[in-house]
Amino acid sequence: MIMGEHAVLNGKQAIVAAVDKRITVRKKLRSDDCVIIRSALGDYSSRIGALEPDPRFSFVLACLEGMTQGVELDITSQFSHEVGLGSSAAVCVATNACLYGLKEHELFRKSLEIIRKVQTVGSGADVAASVFGGILLYGKNIERIGTELPLTLVYSGSKMKTKDVIEHVKKLQNRHPAQYDAIFNGMNALVEEAKEAIKAQDLVRLGELFTIHHGYQEAIGTCNGPLAEIVHAMRRDPNIYGAKISGSGLGDSVIGLGSISVGNCNLNNQIPVTISLEGVL
Repeated sequence: MIMGEHAVLNGKQAIVAAVDKRITVRKKLRSDDCVIIRSALGDYSSRIGALEPDPRFSFVLACLEGMTQGVELDITSQFSHEVGLGSSAAVCVATNACLYGLKEHELFRKSLEIIRKVQTVGSGADVAASVFGGILLYGKNIERIGTELPLTLVYSGSKMKTKDVIEHVKKLQNRHPAQYDAIFNGMNALVEEAKEAIKAQDLVRLGELFTIHHGYQEAIGTCNGPLAEIVHAMRRDPNIYGAKISGSGLGDSVIGLGSISVGNCNLNNQIPVTISLEGVL
């Protein structure tokens, strides 16, 4: 997520990007009704039509519902599911593509349906990035607005489930509806301005918008101590134009615009990423 977190759940726009870290799903159909899943999260086995719940594979199992033939799935990932890079959406898209061979828009719709079924809420922005690739303006429509941005992620060392963060924000929003409406309108205005900055590759302007957006994220209650420390450490780096929380918050990662200086020991757990022009392959 580049910009628009939480506002996108309230009818506003967001900017999201696909990065060059992939989840791969490979299938082998079986002649019986067995379902076997192998991944870095562990192994799973059950039977089609009577799938045993397993929170490690909740999104994958939801994709399997409706299948009538047994299957083996091997899942590999180039990044940890804990760092906030949209792994739930990515594995959902990859599994549906592997199992059903859907075209892009059908794949987007089915995957978004599953995300919302499993976690009860979801904007679909990360699903769109996983399917279509590039840098996208996401709202009522999906528009590619760019192909390149110099980005660096720094993992905060902790993660809170997206659903739990959304519920936390919703409780605060219910107590202060007018203030939150104003914040989400402000985020939407930043997204509109950021779209033009991305198209113009104006990194100075975009970095300033990152800083303002992070202030909004602080205001809605999605920043904690480790995230704040990383944001301020990144901003002090002369090679970083701006920094903010990326994703739902209260854990996961901070996204910086630019590249952290060599030898900057104050920022561990760096995850260099580049924009991927392709989504699902």
